[in-house]
Amino acid sequence: MPTKRLYYFDAKKLEHFATVVAITERTVELNETIFHPQGGGQPSDVGTIQNIPVIKVTDCGEDNGIQHELASTPDFKVGDKVSLLVDQEPRLLFTRLHSAGHLLAHIAENKFPGLKNPRGHHFPGEARVVFDYTDLPSKEEVSQSLLEALKNAIHANTPVISSWSPESGRTITMDGSTAPCGGTHVSSLGEVGKVEFRKVEAKKGTLKLSYNVC
Repeated sequence: MPTKRLYYFDAKKLEHFATVVAITERTVELNETIFHPQGGGQPSDVGTIQNIPVIKVTDCGEDNGIQHELASTPDFKVGDKVSLLVDQEPRLLFTRLHSAGHLLAHIAENKFPGLKNPRGHHFPGEARVVFDYTDLPSKEEVSQSLLEALKNAIHANTPVISSWSPESGRTITMDGSTAPCGGTHVSSLGEVGKVEFRKVEAKKGTLKLSYNVC
């Protein structure tokens, strides 16, 4: 049974009540959830369900349920209404890193047409966007140009719009670009904060931009 993904439309919703639809040992499925599962380069949320710590959230696909693995066997049963609480600090960091990665990919492709096929990984301390390229200016020129463009886009603080339809699924519109995405995002670009590059590497046709938000 599909789980309604409330985080698609409100990444700031951190408390909710949902109905239990399945339990297997310590794994729980709900009719709807505010917990983002690991996937798309983003870690899964942590928090509690009915005061029991959630240690992992797994996406079984749009047509199936989202599984919440708990730290201990639950004492509630199928059909019960349970409380959901997502830890705010990790959620906020994951969301900012994810939005920064999407914005970086969009800006980089616009400014440097030779950059193709962006791939992202948005874990704290590991965040990066990777491109294929055939011709590219120096790493220093790319880095300086992208950081300035990121700063300007974030300062403009334009809205980030989440949409969903049966035909195209969930999409995100950011800085004039629309792309499919299943992760959590800031509601406007100013919430990303400052982006810094940890490392810029160009080797054998691959450009890796490693970044932090602060």
